[in-house]
Amino acid sequence: MLDAEGFIIRHKVFAGNISYRKTLLDDVDDLEQIPGGEARPVVIVDGGMASLANLDALRDRGYDYIVNGKRRSRAEFADGFLDIDRFRLVEGRGKSGEKQPVFVRRITSGDETVVLCRSAGRKQEEDAIQDNAERKLIEGLETLRAPIMRNDKRLKLEEGPALVNRIIGRLSGRTTRASRLNEINYEPETRHLNWCRKETQWDTTRDLHGCYHLRSTLELEDQQLWRLYITLVPVEDAFRSMKKATSASTPSTTSSPTAAAPSSSLRPTAPNTTSANPVAPTPSRNSSIRCSASAGPRFRSIGIPTQKRPARKCSACIRATPCGRVFCFLCRGSWANAPDAAGARGLECVDLLVLLGGITEPGIAEQAAKALHGGLAKKLMLVGGRGHSTHNLRNGFRQHPTYGSIPVEGRAEADMLADVLVDFLNVPVGDLLVENRSTNCGNNATYALEVARQAGDLPRSVLLVQDPTMQRRSHECFLHEWDGTGTEFYSFAPCIPRLESVDGQLVFADPAHRWMHSVENLVRLAMGEVPRLRDDANGYGPRGAGFIGHVEIPPLVEEAFGRLLEAFTEMVRGRQD
Repeated sequence: MLDAEGFIIRHKVFAGNISYRKTLLDDVDDLEQIPGGEARPVVIVDGGMASLANLDALRDRGYDYIVNGKRRSRAEFADGFLDIDRFRLVEGRGKSGEKQPVFVRRITSGDETVVLCRSAGRKQEEDAIQDNAERKLIEGLETLRAPIMRNDKRLKLEEGPALVNRIIGRLSGRTTRASRLNEINYEPETRHLNWCRKETQWDTTRDLHGCYHLRSTLELEDQQLWRLYITLVPVEDAFRSMKKATSASTPSTTSSPTAAAPSSSLRPTAPNTTSANPVAPTPSRNSSIRCSASAGPRFRSIGIPTQKRPARKCSACIRATPCGRVFCFLCRGSWANAPDAAGARGLECVDLLVLLGGITEPGIAEQAAKALHGGLAKKLMLVGGRGHSTHNLRNGFRQHPTYGSIPVEGRAEADMLADVLVDFLNVPVGDLLVENRSTNCGNNATYALEVARQAGDLPRSVLLVQDPTMQRRSHECFLHEWDGTGTEFYSFAPCIPRLESVDGQLVFADPAHRWMHSVENLVRLAMGEVPRLRDDANGYGPRGAGFIGHVEIPPLVEEAFGRLLEAFTEMVRGRQD
């Protein structure tokens, strides 16, 4: 029970292992015994507890209620949600920068008052969840495609598509937010696995992210109803704390009574209110990390049968595994997957491949030339003037066995790479665009847009290739600067670096990756990128410098970054550009 000021009056703990819906009316029965005159409490519940039977029972007993409508039913109000001009900003939200803005709009539906709500914070969360689901879906499909193409015996392809379809079904079931918006087809005759996004449905779903609706029998203003409903937040926090304490003191192998949600109430002029919302306990994470041998675990993650291999503990896990998480996040993807990713979107080739000068190896130009000659891209743009990494590229030229004769002193990154492509790799000058004024990632995107406009119609699809540590930031800068152009971007680093421990020292697991940086410099660069990508006062997002849009950094990446920060504090590079 809460009073009008949010102070706790009383609470009750219910027995565990029962449906939360069944506890609601018991709670209401207890409330009827509370003295307080003729005013009846207003019951506030989350959608999971608001069954039709419960709502009907509340009406029969004379209680008003406020309930959060189920997410799957918000499509019924799609037209109302998209009529943005009719929404009003909730007072005290979004202006100070501490709380995300929430917009509300009141409508009538039958005998209920409905408040449509648009939350910027909830939209970011839903976008991130869907993006993560699609990433897992595509990674799983790409992982499955490889054994199909090499006729892996474990898939029993000669016996038919049953096992492949079963694996696809399991993967789709684990990524429903993305799989229902993608069309996945496996052709057993040709053994081709293809998928593509249902763009119309994707856009429709995306437009409703951050939208939710409240239903109530009260005749109050939209902001009043929203503020009453939001009293669930402190109740949920209290319940979550209680659940954590319960799970921490109870062995995970035994069952025990589970605390149900506490109740709260308000009295008129703010009406009496009871609220309940079950919150699942947060599983604890093991502080140790274990490395497993070979690719077996990756197969198991999407359901391909494989032999169990003994896991081995790696003495360098405390460093190497966090490095891997951070690198994978910064790289976005590996160049080797670029053709498959374009095919997954129904593209035979992209309109423009953009090679950014932050790459320190002149030989990467060879991969760009192969993409152009092989039909993956129609045109090639080189982007890069003089910045903090230019000297690394110049050193790469000086030491290169083939391109060492190219002059580098005082020259821009794009001009040096252009010499490689034209003089050594037979790229026609007419297929090449050059931007040689930029000095950082933001300039890269801004000046590249100018060059593209000068060349004619803007490309509809662009493939970005950048140094692994700067790939994600470059991608976000292009999305920000090219916003509204309709251009679709793909991003792939030349490789995803992987480190391992040899005699207590971190080294590149693949010697071919040593061209990028020294291990120390690679870690320093990566450590400087995560703070830049954060959307806070010190980052490059909307709440900071405003150079990029909001970037959702997964909790596992933040955890890995924190561990690297402890191990490599002296390597963290300050903001240089």
